[in-house]
Amino acid sequence: MLSVHRMTTFPKSFGDFAARVARPLGRIVTAQVGFVMSIVGLAMGVSIVMFPLGMVLALTGIAVLLCGVFAAPASTDA
Repeated sequence: MLSVHRMTTFPKSFGDFAARVARPLGRIVTAQVGFVMSIVGLAMGVSIVMFPLGMVLALTGIAVLLCGVFAAPASTDA
């Protein structure tokens, strides 16, 4: 009979590295989404028909961008 041997745990160093990479990842993604939203909103604002929606999207994107940049760091107390 063939036995299957699986590794069920990762080394501690890998977990520490993953935690260091993942900690700022949410803020980086939030800032990028906010930047894209603001650019798309400004592009929509060029058209007089899409101006109201474009300005709302641009201002919301700026708010999301600022939240991603200036948000308090996540608590490490677990």
